[in-house]
Amino acid sequence: MSSMIEHLATVISDEGDGWLLPTPWYNGFKGDLEATAQVQIVSVKIEQGQEGELEEVRALDREMQRRKDEGFEQKITAVLVTNPHNPLGKYNSLLAASRRGINICELNRILLQA
Repeated sequence: MSSMIEHLATVISDEGDGWLLPTPWYNGFKGDLEATAQVQIVSVKIEQGQEGELEEVRALDREMQRRKDEGFEQKITAVLVTNPHNPLGKYNSLLAASRRGINICELNRILLQA
């Protein structure tokens, strides 16, 4: 999985671009994205127990909107979600896992890596 994430980030993102990752996230993603592809992780805080729920989608959407409103120059090129959640190990149905970021990614024209 690490090699796939590294290669995908290198292909779709430029150095300094960001990927949204709901927290908590697996610390191995830091090496996959930042060390090799030089893509920055943009952490989005998700309240405990809300992982994979509608509130997670809202939090990702709020972060994208905040970045637009505040004029961030950094381009967000992807949202990375995992099923089961890594590191929590919580499983979501395929529908729930897909729904987590599809709308946000479509609206912002970014890739959903699930």
